[in-house]
Amino acid sequence: MKISGVDDIGVIVRQRRKALTLSQAELASRSGVTRQWLTRFERGNAEVALSKVFAVLRELDLMMRIDAREDSVVPRQYDIPRVVVPRMTFEPVALARVRDRLRAIPLDEASCDE
Repeated sequence: MKISGVDDIGVIVRQRRKALTLSQAELASRSGVTRQWLTRFERGNAEVALSKVFAVLRELDLMMRIDAREDSVVPRQYDIPRVVVPRMTFEPVALARVRDRLRAIPLDEASCDE
């Protein structure tokens, strides 16, 4: 799905939250944000902290991908290598351990496709 603003992300978050039968209060608590913040975010308030957005996306098992526009021309030396990680489901404690282990891997040793 193409996302052009915070309101698009808010709609996706709200749909996913409802599909998982989570209340705003439950998701907010699990994500470490207030219910009021989550309400504003789901309504498309542009004044959101990116760290909080990602906390909510993690709790909903959603990921965000950013691509260059099709008409964009980026010189080859600026291409960013992608680290390929298989998609898996983890309990929150196990996920924190995996995240910490991945952060410990130096980027030059990670498997990247070019």
